[in-house]
Amino acid sequence: SQREHPGIATIAVALTKNGLFVKRGREELEVPLMPAERRAFVRVWDSHVEAFEYDGPVNAWFSEQLEMPCRLVV
Repeated sequence: SQREHPGIATIAVALTKNGLFVKRGREELEVPLMPAERRAFVRVWDSHVEAFEYDGPVNAWFSEQLEMPCRLVV
């Protein structure tokens, strides 16, 4: 969460007609609204839910920006 990882607050997000546009400093990324059909089980607070996980390049961008392993899911 942003409380535990304040660097999340430094990522700007805008909705575009093709998906999400994310930016941190000079680094930018276009993210489609829906990821591929790769399912993942994730924990959100105290709940375990099924989600769809984005592919490697999207996760790599967030991991690099936040300097920790990240997986973007919806």
